[in-house]
Amino acid sequence: MRQKPCYFCGHKETIRFAEHWIFCPECAAIYTHCIVWKGCKHVKEGTPVVRSDCWYKDVREKKAYIEEHKDRQYCSVCHAVVEADGW
Repeated sequence: MRQKPCYFCGHKETIRFAEHWIFCPECAAIYTHCIVWKGCKHVKEGTPVVRSDCWYKDVREKKAYIEEHKDRQYCSVCHAVVEADGW
């Protein structure tokens, strides 16, 4: 456990695993932070790449994040193609 809040729900403790992934035991979000190479007005440095969405739809819809589908990454808000990497 680490004392850093969840990006989505703000839960006080999250779990770091596999070197750079973060899991929230409250909302089940799994995400990581990468370098944003190409963003949009919603996606900027610090916007996470999500492997598993936050359970809470109302919370999830208030936050911008990077979705991965096939071999592309998209903004969760405007669906623009973005690029983030770092590993």
